[in-house]
Amino acid sequence: MQGLGAGAPTLALDTPFNAEVLPFPEQRFPHDAKVLAERIRSVVASPAAQEEMRQRGRSVINESYSWDDVCQAYMEMLVGLASN
Repeated sequence: MQGLGAGAPTLALDTPFNAEVLPFPEQRFPHDAKVLAERIRSVVASPAAQEEMRQRGRSVINESYSWDDVCQAYMEMLVGLASN
């Protein structure tokens, strides 16, 4: 997530967590080195793809992962645990 927020063109292993954070299938890859290598070559060769990935990543982080929201969620979880 840090890379996304920093504007790095990001590829991620296709896992449930990564799919939730990075909802763009073309930015995820299966556990296959050949597929990953091809995705990397494709991104490196395309400044337009890099810019699109930068914008998408920042958008995902800005819309879903503000520090206020993260802190509030932790606070609610801790209060719930403490009351049990």
